[in-house]
Amino acid sequence: MMDTTKDDLSMVPRIYPPEMEYHLSAIYIDISCPQGRYGTRNQSALSVKSNGEVCFYERYLDKDLWKEQTITYQFEITK
Repeated sequence: MMDTTKDDLSMVPRIYPPEMEYHLSAIYIDISCPQGRYGTRNQSALSVKSNGEVCFYERYLDKDLWKEQTITYQFEITK
């Protein structure tokens, strides 16, 4: 979720200026522009296991500091 790999400039769709689209082509975005900082503010993942365990992971930006939390649930499996 922190992958900053960008597409080749020739691969961007050119809906916006190519220089901007190039920076927006990564999974994780953190750029400075004239309006200020722009980029990824939140990342989340959900996993569900066959034994009924469900985990929700969240990473979020709070006043320029990344915070993380994981919430785990256990569901009873009925047959």
